[in-house]
Amino acid sequence: MIPRLAFTASLVLGFPSAACRSTPATNVMTGADSSKASRSYDLITRDELADASLLGTTAWLAIQRLRPSYLIDKTAGAPRTIHPLSVSVNGGQLSALNTLTSIPTQTIAEIRYLDIGNAAQQFHNRATGPVILVTLSVQQRD
Repeated sequence: MIPRLAFTASLVLGFPSAACRSTPATNVMTGADSSKASRSYDLITRDELADASLLGTTAWLAIQRLRPSYLIDKTAGAPRTIHPLSVSVNGGQLSALNTLTSIPTQTIAEIRYLDIGNAAQQFHNRATGPVILVTLSVQQRD
């Protein structure tokens, strides 16, 4: 029986499966693909918001479609009431999450997600949880 096991093992090791074989790379990234691959998790750009499927929607819907994880409580073990998610428009006063429902996507230049540490640093410890920072287009700031 021992010789039979040794023979079986040599077959398995001697003949790699098709999945293990090296194949030449045939997929080459185009410019559009590489821009999608380099997309930053913590930033939603104006280009992403300009997508036709987001026209006429709000910041809330855009975030739900593009980065739904922004809206999920990621604090380990602590309920959201201890570390509430806040919203800031143009770096101003911190407000409730429902503020996003009143901001049309066509007025937004970018949306940035700040984790607890970055939010506390930017807002001088006024933020006790993550912050969604919405920057409006220049013409909307007036």
